[in-house]
Amino acid sequence: MYFRTDTDVREFDDVREELQPYILTQYSGSPTIVQLLSDFRNNIDPQADINLFIEKVMNIDTAEGIGLDILGRIIGMSRTVQYGGETITLTDSLYRRLLMYKAFANISDSTMSTMNKMLNLLFGENIMFAKNLIVESQNGDEYYNSFPMHVRFTALRDLTEEEKLLFALGATLNLSAGVGWSLVVNQSRVFGFKNSNLMPFNCGVFTSYNTTTEGD
Repeated sequence: MYFRTDTDVREFDDVREELQPYILTQYSGSPTIVQLLSDFRNNIDPQADINLFIEKVMNIDTAEGIGLDILGRIIGMSRTVQYGGETITLTDSLYRRLLMYKAFANISDSTMSTMNKMLNLLFGENIMFAKNLIVESQNGDEYYNSFPMHVRFTALRDLTEEEKLLFALGATLNLSAGVGWSLVVNQSRVFGFKNSNLMPFNCGVFTSYNTTTEGD
């Protein structure tokens, strides 16, 4: 393929697969020279290094170590974080999850539907959901939300330490500016009676009556 004479290189499937005409005509008939040049071409072929760079750095699904650190600088999230008064260096697996979440959050529309989809990506299905907190007030015949813009995150079970870290670092990244939030965790250790707002023993209303009768 000659770039100066071909009218449209887009007609070729992949121009990188085309052999370049770098052998002068007077040497093209020499099998030794042709083989030497072919071996040289194959030995300096950078494709293997390019593939390795894509795998270890550019592809977030397979990137490792320094590759994830580079992506973190691009996305805007460091591997080393402050949590619970300690400095923690995230593992590749955990760091990758947060980077993917942060990348989504950077382009999120911050709707409640999107927020819940992203929570499923971060924590897994049916572990946590978000809901707009509404406190209704009445003004004449009209009801309105009297509470400031607020999102309540609800965890349907106890969170592991890793999940608590994921929430602290990532869950609120796609909240709109000025929107408050709170976290409610349904703990499995709570004891209480059904239909009593989880009230335990000795919290009910008891009545007493006198069984003594008087006679003449």
